[in-house]
Amino acid sequence: MNRGQFTERFVRGMYKKPQGEEYIERVIDASLPMPTGSAVTASLSSASRMDWKPAMVKFDRPARVSYESVTKSMTADPIKNNVLSARLELFEAAGHA
Repeated sequence: MNRGQFTERFVRGMYKKPQGEEYIERVIDASLPMPTGSAVTASLSSASRMDWKPAMVKFDRPARVSYESVTKSMTADPIKNNVLSARLELFEAAGHA
């Protein structure tokens, strides 16, 4: 993952109303010094506060949700509760050395 590209996409996606390019660049620049672990936590916590149910209930395709047990209640369970075709697949220690 490229931290700069991820941060740019994340910052641009934070706003419902269009923001000026200079402002967006300042927010991106201010975000990059944050330690990566903290940045990941911040992005996950903001995504978890979003209400995805209106989109999920319209999902009409088979879906496979990969998750770790520590995130199941925050990630997999809400999807399974709203996407009847979802199949959950546990991946313990995914991404950990």
